[in-house]
Amino acid sequence: MAVREELAAIVASVVQRNPGEGEFHQAVREVLDTVGPALTRHPEYAEAKIIERICEPERQVIFRVPWEDGRSDREVMRFCQSFMTELYRHIGEHTDVPAGDIGVGGREIGFLFGQYKRVTNRYESGVLTGKGLAYGGAQVRREATGYGAVFFAQEMLGTAGDNLDGKRVVATFVAGGTVWEVPCELAIPYATQNEISAADAAALVANGCTMVVEGANMPTTPDAVRLFARAEVRFAPGKAANAGGVAASALEMQQNASRDSWTFSHSEQKLQEIMRDIHARCFATAEEYGMPGNYVAGANIDGFRRVAEAMLAHGLI
Repeated sequence: MAVREELAAIVASVVQRNPGEGEFHQAVREVLDTVGPALTRHPEYAEAKIIERICEPERQVIFRVPWEDGRSDREVMRFCQSFMTELYRHIGEHTDVPAGDIGVGGREIGFLFGQYKRVTNRYESGVLTGKGLAYGGAQVRREATGYGAVFFAQEMLGTAGDNLDGKRVVATFVAGGTVWEVPCELAIPYATQNEISAADAAALVANGCTMVVEGANMPTTPDAVRLFARAEVRFAPGKAANAGGVAASALEMQQNASRDSWTFSHSEQKLQEIMRDIHARCFATAEEYGMPGNYVAGANIDGFRRVAEAMLAHGLI
């Protein structure tokens, strides 16, 4: 069976096993649309069924919540405590380290950390990231997603001998922010998934946008991504450009492990170095596979290869 047909069969299987999970289906398709060349070059990935294994959840966690009064602070606290009463068995600073995301900020992380400490009788600061500065959190954590996307944009522009000076930039920070008809050279969707539709993309192109850098998880619809490609708008996918938050989590874990606390400027410098490295890997991988400037392919293939090689090395576990 040809690689393209194999990938189509995998997507069909994922959709069948996970009905009603449209965003998950979209994420799977977005990756599998571009990793075919890596499978052709590395048939051992297909033989080991790496993609099928990646698309299957490792575990599911079920927990009981004592509901009472809606979404008050006390209700959120009880929810977080109930969640951690089950979750603590599966995480740890040397096991798996969760972090916050949409709807899970400093308040929720604080409640989760408190319950972890309560049920384990350990002060294990590296077990969660996104913590408050008073109990093991890190500088630049709140700014990391925004800073990271801008650092990535700087690196993209630098490959063409350009920079951000004088550029008009539009960005969204909450869902429903309608700014895509504002003339700009650079657009950065920071809010949520699928916020840039095909119609929004057409408006951006018509108004002079030449580069889109995703600062959120999958904020551009597939139709919009294809429209940007046809219009030769440079496009950075979220799995690369939106890595600032994850990078800052790694820096927080590093500080927790060494019982250290860095200054804001040092943390910012480390974050910029990480984003520069991510950009370099995406750029080089796209070149290696004959798709220069295709950051979607570069990010997907580079990330997929790293995971695949680790899974092969570890065996079937």
